[in-house]
Parts: sequence; structure tokens; C-alpha cells
Amino acid sequence: MGILRHLLDFLMALVLYLAQFLWVLIVLAGVLGLLALVCPGLLWLSLTAWVRLTSPQEPAQPFPEGLPDREIVFMPDAGPHETRWDSRTLGFLHPDGSSRLEFTFPLLTGYRLMFGHPEAVSKASYPRWSPQGDLVFIIDGRLSVRLIDGRTGRTYGQDCDAFEGPAPPAFDPQGRLLAELDPRSALYEAYRAFQRPEATLHARLDLRTCRVHGLLHIPRLEGLTFWADGESPDGWILASGWSAQTGGRILLYHPARGLQEVFPGSGPAFSRDGAWLAYYDPEGYLVVRPVEAPRPQRLVRVFDPATEQGGWLAPPGWSPDGTRLVYGTPQGRMFVVDRRTGQVRELGPGWAPDWRPSGDEGGRPHALENAGRIR
Repeated sequence: MGILRHLLDFLMALVLYLAQFLWVLIVLAGVLGLLALVCPGLLWLSLTAWVRLTSPQEPAQPFPEGLPDREIVFMPDAGPHETRWDSRTLGFLHPDGSSRLEFTFPLLTGYRLMFGHPEAVSKASYPRWSPQGDLVFIIDGRLSVRLIDGRTGRTYGQDCDAFEGPAPPAFDPQGRLLAELDPRSALYEAYRAFQRPEATLHARLDLRTCRVHGLLHIPRLEGLTFWADGESPDGWILASGWSAQTGGRILLYHPARGLQEVFPGSGPAFSRDGAWLAYYDPEGYLVVRPVEAPRPQRLVRVFDPATEQGGWLAPPGWSPDGTRLVYGTPQGRMFVVDRRTGQVRELGPGWAPDWRPSGDEGGRPHALENAGRIR
């Protein structure tokens, strides 16, 4: 009987507690109904003001002390092509797997929901270090790119409506985003006169100022369209293409020297000094080779093409001295491999890892072909 009495007391207290909120809802509904009868415009203003007050805010400086002093950045939760609205945003750790840190903060996609409520997510896809040590990543939606200053932790890119994701960001040696200009881009109309039928057009976009500092044409070869994966300080362009007939193809292209090479593979990445190239071959191996000498060396098998989706994997990240690489697997595990010995060390769970450069590693400046600002 004592237990039953306590249970009844608990249920009665719960009903009284919920009743308080029921009265609040009834009163709120009555106020809104009165506003709708007396002044519909005032009701609309009240709702929009309430939405503004309760809308999530993207932090202007998510890391007030600058980015953490960790070399590896990664996605802590689901892979880039999985939808998770409650994902942690960014993870950081050392190359030995120690001092793991994870952060969560809201990101605004640029889409608007009911009453102008901004769509917010917390998933930063494909985090990549620029050559200067700034962090760039892709989010879903129309305004889909962000840069976090490596020193101040301030965010840029909210107004740079020029990049269509999701895909790993690619950079020129000055750290400017190599963003394709296609009809979906806000910059397309301003630069459509520079389009060529035999090439894709990319802009060198400064995410800090939302200004374009030159254009880059990447040729269409073997019936394929190629998109930029990076540019070396020596002027080599790295790009990827794909078709159901050929699978993944990589283009290594030097416009000034008139050199080009196309070979099978996906996920290519230059070493920090531009002397080495890493990529995944069709059999799922992580391969390295000198840029100017086609002598591929297999390091480790990352995925099985017959059973796993390996084509979406982010490019591996090179250590600043070019001796090691960090990579992820389709199962969401991260590893470091030594280019010279092939020795592998597991870092733990995570996706799309990249290795921070040692500092300001700018390359030679490029001639300005055209310039404009996103309106």
C-alpha cells in the first residue's frame, strides 16, 4: 500500500506540474488569437520578432584563443555524405593520437525556414588546412563555405556565395579557394565571358574579402570534366574527373610548360612543398609518387572497391616535411602512415582528417586575369 500511495502522489504531482505549462499555452494561444483578430500585421511582426530572438546565431569567433595547437583536424561524427543534424562540428588531435579535442557550434546554411527562421546545422564537412594554416570547410546549403583564421579563431566566408559543395576545398599556393564557376555560382554571370567549351573555369577566391584574384582553366580530356584539387608552388595543377565508364581519373597539368598527364585514381593531394603526390588507386591502395616522375609506390590498402565506397574519401593530408600522411577509411577510422617505411599507426575514430602546415608557406604570385566582388 505504501508503494501504491507514493506512486499516486507522484502521478498527481506530475499532472499538476504539466497543468502549469498547459495554462501557459492556453494563455499564449489566446493572446495570439486576439492579435490575429485585432491586428494581423502586429501578429506577424510579433512572430517574426520572436523568431529573430530565438534563432540560432553562428559564432563570429568560435575559437577566441585561436585554433587549438593540434596538427590533425577531422570530422568527429558521420561521414560527409550522411545527414546528421546533431553532429559535433570539428575535432583536433596530435599525430600520435593524443590530446583529442572536439567542439560543437551552430553553422547557418543560408536557407530560410518558416517565418524566416535560418536553417542551422553543426556539421563541418571536409575540413582542410590552407597553406597558411587557416581552416576551411564546407557546410550544406547555399552559403556553404567557411574559413576560420588559424591565429584569431575568427570566421569568414558567410558572404561568399560562390562555392557549390559538398567536396573537399582546394587551394592555390596563396591559400585562395579554387572554386568552380558554373551556372549555380553567384559569380557565373560576372565571368561567363571567360568560359571555354574545352575547359572548366575556376576562380581564385579570397574567403576573407570575398574577392576574386584571377581565374584558372582546367582542360576537359578523354571526354571527362575535371575539377581542381590543388595547385603546387611550382605551377602544377591537380584535378579529378569521373565517369561510369572510366572510373576515377586524375589530371596533372602544368599550363606554363604545356605538360599534362591523365591516370586512374581519386582523392589526389600535393605534399606541402609540391614535390610529391598522393592518391588512391583503383584497387583501393594509398599511393605516393614524385610529381615529375610517374613511379607510384603503394603504401597501404585503404578500402576494397568490390565491397566499400572509397571514391568519396577525402584526399590524404601530408605532414609539413612530406614524410608522413594522415588518411581515413570508409568505416570512419583514421591512420598515419610513414611514406618511407610504410609503418601505420591508428589515431581512432573520425572522418576526412588533414594535417596542418607548419606555417606561412606561400608560393609565387599569379597574374590577375580579372577581379570582382560578390554582390
